[in-house]
Amino acid sequence: MIVVNIVALAVVIYRICKREFSGLEWLLLAVIAINWAMVTAQINACDNKLFAGKRYWAQSSTLAIGWFVWGVMRLSQWLSPKIRAAKWLLPLLAGLLAANDIVILAKAHFPVGRRHAYVQACDWAAERIRADWDGPKRDEKNVFRIENYHQPNRPCIDAHSNRLPYIVGGRADALVKVSPIDIPDYIFDEDRDINLKDKHLRGARYRLLDKVQFGKYRFSLYRRDF
Repeated sequence: MIVVNIVALAVVIYRICKREFSGLEWLLLAVIAINWAMVTAQINACDNKLFAGKRYWAQSSTLAIGWFVWGVMRLSQWLSPKIRAAKWLLPLLAGLLAANDIVILAKAHFPVGRRHAYVQACDWAAERIRADWDGPKRDEKNVFRIENYHQPNRPCIDAHSNRLPYIVGGRADALVKVSPIDIPDYIFDEDRDINLKDKHLRGARYRLLDKVQFGKYRFSLYRRDF
């Protein structure tokens, strides 16, 4: 999406300089600018951050795709007299983007690399947690929190991927810890990324439940002592 935004911005500047920018385009640009300004103001007010994460502004960025496509098509037309195969530029670009998405989706299924190890570790931890968890499936009270969406599902899991609590049927640990109900019941991650001192929230303590290794990646599973 960043590439789309950069190309779209270049197209906007170009069309304004060439006096080709239409009234409808000005309206579209105003909608995007207002959205970005509001998101930036909110993230500054709520989280004291200068810039918002991509997930907050990516939706309005889709409105700029038209300028991106226009820029690519004009570039293709400009290159046509210079490069014999220029007419294949747009299909080639689309093919490369599609190939990139396919590779990302398929990487987890190849028995090599970090992504595959993380998927294996996630499946292993899910079975281990299902066999170990003897607590409730849901919280007795569903705590309301305005900061972010809160599920009552249990167990609460702090993991390297939100896929783990999802397939277990629990929930990911909350971004904002507002009550003991949100303290993780399990912690699972690579050994190098686990710092239990940061996890000892409100006096909670954890014991090592199990360890596993996939390739060169070592993982540890901890359970909270109640």
